[in-house]
Amino acid sequence: LDVDVTLTKYPVRGKKIITAPAPSWRGMRIDYPTALPENANRLRAESPVLDRSVVVTEVEQGTPAWRAGLRPGMFISKVDQMPVRTPKEFQTAVAGKSGPIQVFRADGERGTSVRTVPSG
Repeated sequence: LDVDVTLTKYPVRGKKIITAPAPSWRGMRIDYPTALPENANRLRAESPVLDRSVVVTEVEQGTPAWRAGLRPGMFISKVDQMPVRTPKEFQTAVAGKSGPIQVFRADGERGTSVRTVPSG
C-alpha cells in the first residue's frame, strides 16, 4: 500500500494527516504559529513574533481563557515571565500551577499585553 503524505507544520492544501492535539489548558489549545491557516492575515514569514511565541488555536466559550480575552490567532510569548516558543515549553510553564496565571500576548510591532487567566 503506497500513501503519499507531506509532513510539515506549514500550511498544506488538500488532505492532511493530523496528530492528536495537546490537551487544552483552561479552555484553550495552543500550537506553533505555523499551524495557523495560510490566509491568516497576521501571519507573515518576516514577523519576529513567529520565532518567539506560540499561537492560540482554539478557545472554548465560557472557560477561564475565554473570560481572560484570549482568542484564536493570538500569539503568546510568555507565561508568568517564562518565555514560551514551543507548545512543549508552554505546557511545561503551566504544568502544576494553580491560581491566576499571567500570559503575555505578543502583538508584533505593538509590543506585548498581559492577560490574567483565572483558575476556574
